[in-house]
Amino acid sequence: MWPPLLLLFVALGQASQETLHVVDLSQVVCPKPTSSNPNAPVLPDYNLGIEQTTSMDMDSPYIVSFMRASKQAMSISFKILDYNGETVVSDTTVQLEDLSTSVPSSCTCTSATIPQEVEAKYGQSYGSSCQAWDNAKCDQLWGDLSVGSWCCRPWCYASQDCPDAYRSEAIPGQYFSYAACDTVSPASPCTWTSVAEQNDPCKCKNSASVFSTAMNATFTSSYGATCGTWDMQNCDINYRPDQVDTWCCKSWCYVDKECSTAKQSLNPGMEGILFWSDNVCQDDPLLVSQCPYKPKPNITAGSTACACLDVSMPTYDLLKAGLDSTIYADYGRQCAPHDATICETTYPYASHDMWCCMSWCWVDQSCPHARASTLWAGKFFSTAGCEMDADVISSCKYSRVCECRGSLPSGTLPSGFASSYGSSCSAWDATDCKATWSTDSDSQWFTQSDHEWCCDAWCYVDNACPIAKLSWLGTGYYFSYETCDDPSTNYDETSDSCLATRRRALRRLGQMVAEALDEEVDPDDESEQERRLSARRRTGATARRRRTATSTARRRRSPPAPPTTARRRAPSAPSAYTPRRRATPTTPRRRAVRRRTPPPTPPVVSTGRRRSTGIGKTNTMTPRRRRAPTTTLSPRRRATPSPTTTPSPSPTVSPRRRAVTTTTPSPSPTVSPRRRAVTTTTPSPSPTVSPRRRAVTPTPSPSPSPSPSPSPSPSTTRRRRSTPYGYNSKNDMMNNHGGTMPHQTNYGFSGSDAVSANSNTNVAIYAAGAAAAAAVVGAGAAYAYNSMYGDAYSDHRRRRANSFDKPDLCTVTAAGSRNGDFMECQKCYDHYGISSCVSASSCNTPTGCSYTTPQSLSRDDLAATGFIPEGYTFPLRVIFTSVSGAGIVTDPLSGGLCPPTTPAEAEYVERFNKTMSFKPELFLVLTKQSALRQAEPCERDTQTTCAYYSCSPERSVCENEVCLCDIGYCWDGFNCLAQGVANAASNRAFNFLIFLPLLLRRVLHL
Repeated sequence: MWPPLLLLFVALGQASQETLHVVDLSQVVCPKPTSSNPNAPVLPDYNLGIEQTTSMDMDSPYIVSFMRASKQAMSISFKILDYNGETVVSDTTVQLEDLSTSVPSSCTCTSATIPQEVEAKYGQSYGSSCQAWDNAKCDQLWGDLSVGSWCCRPWCYASQDCPDAYRSEAIPGQYFSYAACDTVSPASPCTWTSVAEQNDPCKCKNSASVFSTAMNATFTSSYGATCGTWDMQNCDINYRPDQVDTWCCKSWCYVDKECSTAKQSLNPGMEGILFWSDNVCQDDPLLVSQCPYKPKPNITAGSTACACLDVSMPTYDLLKAGLDSTIYADYGRQCAPHDATICETTYPYASHDMWCCMSWCWVDQSCPHARASTLWAGKFFSTAGCEMDADVISSCKYSRVCECRGSLPSGTLPSGFASSYGSSCSAWDATDCKATWSTDSDSQWFTQSDHEWCCDAWCYVDNACPIAKLSWLGTGYYFSYETCDDPSTNYDETSDSCLATRRRALRRLGQMVAEALDEEVDPDDESEQERRLSARRRTGATARRRRTATSTARRRRSPPAPPTTARRRAPSAPSAYTPRRRATPTTPRRRAVRRRTPPPTPPVVSTGRRRSTGIGKTNTMTPRRRRAPTTTLSPRRRATPSPTTTPSPSPTVSPRRRAVTTTTPSPSPTVSPRRRAVTTTTPSPSPTVSPRRRAVTPTPSPSPSPSPSPSPSPSTTRRRRSTPYGYNSKNDMMNNHGGTMPHQTNYGFSGSDAVSANSNTNVAIYAAGAAAAAAVVGAGAAYAYNSMYGDAYSDHRRRRANSFDKPDLCTVTAAGSRNGDFMECQKCYDHYGISSCVSASSCNTPTGCSYTTPQSLSRDDLAATGFIPEGYTFPLRVIFTSVSGAGIVTDPLSGGLCPPTTPAEAEYVERFNKTMSFKPELFLVLTKQSALRQAEPCERDTQTTCAYYSCSPERSVCENEVCLCDIGYCWDGFNCLAQGVANAASNRAFNFLIFLPLLLRRVLHL
């Protein structure tokens, strides 16, 4: 069976299985920003971080690939280190070729004679001329997991002069090419693209069949089956404030583990079983931009963090919001429904709803439910500490959710209640109140000092009403007293009825007197007073707070709604806010889960006509020897303090599917982790040289080290084994290159339009730290630093809501030259409006974010950069030394990527909307390769190329254009010897071979 293949970019809108890591060219090619401000910090170094994901096969080879928007030649110098500073890919400089689309005139079909056995298997005249030969039965020939748009592309057996000529396994000595048929249109319609979509591991799936008992009791069977904001209504109920984040407002669904953006579900017992992703779904920018959830210390919303700041909004911002600075001078200073009558003015383009009528104020950013304001840059607001104004809520002109809903569905109410019970405003319990409710244990009739609520009018309302309460009758419906006006009656327990009285007017007069005298009520007295008040007035400290508290005197007041019940409307406007809920779990809900290595790749089944043991070229990687434990560490292998272990969740906590970014622990101070080195090899020659030629494998340059590594233990002194790797079939290669066959280059493979314009991809701008705890920044930091501290900007331009090292970035979706740019969100809102500015906050995470490419991307595979992830400590850090090329423009006045450095430049670029904006045009991708052979017990590679499958060394055989010693024989540098003889001979010189590089490294260091 074929291993899971990379089915990326083979269908429109298909979610990529790879993560494209953005290379911030501005931080590589532009001068490092400086500032004359004495309080300005130094901009830390930039690196690109790569974290381990669930889709990464830790035991398989990976190589470095670059995706680029420019087709011009480009030079890139870089290296890759792991968390502990170990070299994963040594200093590498690659000259990416100019991607010319022209095909030489000598690249033509050869009209090859097709052997009978080939025609018998694949069809008559197979490959003799330009035709989509694989379209008829692509899945039968190549396996249904590897099909894609390439199945519909025409090809033929062609001359070796074709830039994408590859050797055929079906006909020895013959080559095939797609470029020779570039003038022939592909078969249309291509049905294999839909098959590829079905095989996409990032496709949403219904996972109800594997739900645990606890999940089935909490969630519906459709939970996570399709893209949706499944947790928007109950995120702060199910999780502590330090656990929630903007994912609560994002759309997500369950996916396969192999999806590169998959996160583990930490529902108890679901670790390693359920996986979800929010990158495969489209989000609502309005909702995400005003998401009330973000991780905070585990403090309650009732703490001082959510207290009103009593600050006034500047006149400039008030006028910008369309408000009179005199009339609205107190806008947001204290709790009030500030937008209840002016929502059309403050948010003219928003979808107005109940959020317009809710009370709020300016608060500190540390408030668990604070969200950034779009009217006052850098400030935050919250409804958490405010009591809702029941009169304003119940009469809100923007929503009807607090109006009476009419009669409940037939059969909903228990026997003994009229079908019209609660259908409209009425004192439904005014008669026989005691007879009905005194025997109900939930009513706590005999613990109450009075029963005035019996005379209050009420009705059933929509459950989205902020002042609604859940009925005690167990119907699942909500009711509200505040929606209705009370009759002038008073409850008389003797007659169990309500009598006419002027109680309401007298109590209102008492309230007015108390307010006039500005009375202060002792908290204990207030609690007792609230207990005695009628249900109509038991709104107490806040109506929303009561929803999460257990009442002692309310008939229809109940605990909060179940997690799956929608208690709030999802805000769809910049200032949207929702009722506060306090019932958050107090026990840890997340379990520290150790990363599990994915299962081994299934064995390959040979089913192809042109399949070889390796396509184009093979590279050899040599895993590092295991090192014996040692208590003495060299300076480059310093152990760091172990991170704090995440506590295991309580089994009683409501389940969810959000994975936690696990802190990568430092290595143990007593054991050196095993790491696999890469033997740098030179791939096949350029397209003008026959692919049959095999380059000699040079010795890798040793990395400098302050001191020699520890000597290996006697048990590890054995000959190192090599593992050849490469593309196992042309299917893998073509799927990675957008369904086309790439050209062979001196560094690997190169192909145009591997990703077409307007494709849905997954990108990351993640930056990774190191064990040495050196400060680093990711993409966009230089732009943010320049606008905050650079001498090009004056103070009035420095208003920012986020620090420079974590810029608040959005992607521009509006049409025009800025489409696809990363831009500071506030700037984006000002220029394009919130609906055209998609939050990029999740791009700064290991799994990245969804991104639509504004232009096509070419792909370059660096075949000699292979490594096996299992031997290294994540995250990996990619450090760029230089990037150059004719297509890279740096001058900001010419639309270049460097930020302005003078006030004149800043004024110019702001005029043309280029401030705090950069378009990602270079990406790094880790490309999975196949291990073409198992690691040998000894070295079999004779470093000799084959000539028509004949080998000159005795006892050797030609495999993949290389002469290898027969099984049971080992290469000693001169001859193929029997394994026992070769081992004995090699062991005599082995210690010298091991310590020679170490000695050289020591000499170089000194």
